[in-house]
Amino acid sequence: MQRLPDWRRRLTEFITENRNTPHEPGVWDCALGVANGALMAVRGEDFGAAYRGRYTTIKEGYALLREIDGVATPRGLASKRLGRSKPPAFARAGDIVCDAQGALGVFYAGEGWFAGEEQSSDGALVSAGFITIPRNQLKACWHV
Repeated sequence: MQRLPDWRRRLTEFITENRNTPHEPGVWDCALGVANGALMAVRGEDFGAAYRGRYTTIKEGYALLREIDGVATPRGLASKRLGRSKPPAFARAGDIVCDAQGALGVFYAGEGWFAGEEQSSDGALVSAGFITIPRNQLKACWHV
């Protein structure tokens, strides 16, 4: 499937609407929230339907990856659904990216955008929503 004609507007709206969404496994996490949300915005495809509402912890999510798609990690899921990864130097806006920990995100405005939260040194929540990682710290990308 190709990108939707209005994918840029849809991706920007997705980023804007979820800027402060708190991390919640099974709702707003790397695969179901960010990567699948970006795919829906860019291509109109929902790869997350089989997962939605079926897990509430990261451990349960990983078990579902094995059960549903036969893969062990979100990175494995991206490769299964989107094909072979490419170096992050080739990432374009709307592509799915992976960080050093194996989390999935979306490439937008020259950076990888990931579900996360920032905490202060005493553990208090400072912000929730997206965290960004520079391109040179990303590990892979998949063209969407």
